[in-house]
Amino acid sequence: MTSQREKHVRITPRLSETLEKEMLKACRKIAETHGLEVEQGGKRLKSRGDAFEMVLRVKVPVAEGQDEDLDKELFELLCSRYGLKKENYGEIFSDGEERFRIAGLDTRRPKYPISAMSMLSQISPHVLDGKSSV
Repeated sequence: MTSQREKHVRITPRLSETLEKEMLKACRKIAETHGLEVEQGGKRLKSRGDAFEMVLRVKVPVAEGQDEDLDKELFELLCSRYGLKKENYGEIFSDGEERFRIAGLDTRRPKYPISAMSMLSQISPHVLDGKSSV
């Protein structure tokens, strides 16, 4: 841990890692007092070395045996607003070249709210652009 008096001219990758660990530990301790969990969501060091961004997710812990799929719950809650049915969640469709599985709704994208996962990668979500039909 660095002294409070120590001044840094630049945030190096090593310093950002140290800060990240200490901040994550502190955030987890605070979250625990409220019955919550904290997950690390990534970090980005600015190229000039004067700042870094850290993403944290604070969430309610999932009880053992409880359905962990919050995306599915949100989909079921909002699907009728977008002309969909609860049964559409997880449905597989094709855009003519690739196959996708409906993985959720993102209300921050009102024009194209449906999120889909490529059946090839199963890693990165894709936004439907209106060309694919469900």
